Amino acid sequence: MKKFIKKYWLLILAVVIGFTLRFYKVGDLPSILNRDEAALAYNAYLLAETGRDEWGRAWPLTLESFGDYKLPGYTWALVPWFKVFGLSDTIVRMPSVLAGCLLIVVFYLWLKTLGVKEKFSLLGAWLIALLPVSIFYSRMAYEANIGLTLMVIDLWLITLLSKKWSSKAFIPLIASLLLGVFTYNTPWILLPFFIVYVLLIFSKKDRKKSILLSGVIAGIFLLGAKLLLPLASQKSGITIFSDETTWDSWIKYRENLNPKWLWLLGSQYVYWVGLMWTKFWQSFTPSFLVTSGGNHSWHRLPTWGHLNFLIYGMGWLGLAITLKELWSVGIKKLLSLKNLGKETRINLATLFLFFTSLAPSVITIDAPHATRSLLFFIFWVYWAVKGLSWLYESKFWPTKNMFWMIICLVIWVESLWHAQQLYVAYPKTQGMFEPGYDGMITYLEDNYPRAPIAIVDPSGYKYILTAWYLRIPPDQYFGTNVRQLPDKIGFRYGEQVTHYHFIADPNDRSEEEKILLQWISKTEQWRIWGISL
Repeated sequence: MKKFIKKYWLLILAVVIGFTLRFYKVGDLPSILNRDEAALAYNAYLLAETGRDEWGRAWPLTLESFGDYKLPGYTWALVPWFKVFGLSDTIVRMPSVLAGCLLIVVFYLWLKTLGVKEKFSLLGAWLIALLPVSIFYSRMAYEANIGLTLMVIDLWLITLLSKKWSSKAFIPLIASLLLGVFTYNTPWILLPFFIVYVLLIFSKKDRKKSILLSGVIAGIFLLGAKLLLPLASQKSGITIFSDETTWDSWIKYRENLNPKWLWLLGSQYVYWVGLMWTKFWQSFTPSFLVTSGGNHSWHRLPTWGHLNFLIYGMGWLGLAITLKELWSVGIKKLLSLKNLGKETRINLATLFLFFTSLAPSVITIDAPHATRSLLFFIFWVYWAVKGLSWLYESKFWPTKNMFWMIICLVIWVESLWHAQQLYVAYPKTQGMFEPGYDGMITYLEDNYPRAPIAIVDPSGYKYILTAWYLRIPPDQYFGTNVRQLPDKIGFRYGEQVTHYHFIADPNDRSEEEKILLQWISKTEQWRIWGISL
């Protein structure tokens, strides 16, 4: 044990610091579960108590919740946690915390397997430990965060098998691929691209093994497609291919085209490709990656993006170095894929998967989208490690120690700045979560346990937060839950749970509902009408 600690103490320290950053006040920051977290939590509670989800279905492969079909992996993982540790927001987020810590280790192992030197594999582990997007996503119950760790495990094991075929890596790889398919949709969508990664990274002499592994991955992809059809059907409603606004924009685009070019540029497929191309390059901008993080307030800090400036800059350098290395090989030789060296195969495989990792994001209407681009961010750290490695080997430095002193100083300055934004500034900007709802609903339940209560809820998701924070028993939930009719994309919002009525406007409450709970956006506070506090 002492030898292990002595050998890997820097990696262990990275994991310890990474865990601290992810776990510190995780139950209170963000201050309340969002609707997706509450859906995972309450469904896990129902499954633990009754073996049925909120629709009364026994251990379903897809959790319908409010219509936003969810894969069961995270919810199933919560069931034993609830059995052992009880119900709390902290426990709801713990699987994500641990996935974020495991990511530090598996990223290190993947870099080592790719042939990255030990010191820079350790540097990569530290960059992941301090990576803003990983810290942020690990502090919330995001299925995508677990899916990300599983995808990096997949890449590590695939690369390991390309070096030495072993059942000790093959069987865990199958397990990891299956877990990814049942945890989040991105690992499933990216499986065809993982097949190409396999074919590129395996050498010609191992062609039979690469074909076998590709066949297994393809089989898992088809299995997922068959079992998760309801999920795919619902998720299609948020893609550019079926969105009504996108279709209207295409019609206007056609109307403004020169009639001479209508036959070529007026096709909806050409329009879709143009949209995806735009969304693709928006994902590379400093605005999305570093400074603002996009338009989704749940997915980033208000004053920070997903990467640090160092990773962003060095990522471009590493990417440029890779492209230069491939160019020196020759386009003709690259296209033939014959007699390619190990380093060239790695460059091709990583470059291909880096660009295609954005596929789940660019086809959606709200791209660039961080949750669907997590693997893209991890590849950016990979390029940053490669850029830093090249910089280290250059002649810019009088001594190598100066390189490490400057890089460590930049990393810690950015990390302390990010920590200040996360732990000091961010708690003051929680309005998007409408904090305090848990306390208000608990107060009403304790003091008015039978009184009809109206809750202004234009979004339609407060029913699941109410069920979670009041720990409404399964029999009461199943006996009183009423839902609205589905909207255009199949969402079915809550209308009634026990004596709580969820309404879009204060004027919608009935005469019996004397008590009204409402979020006041101007003051960012909850207000109870009809009683004296």
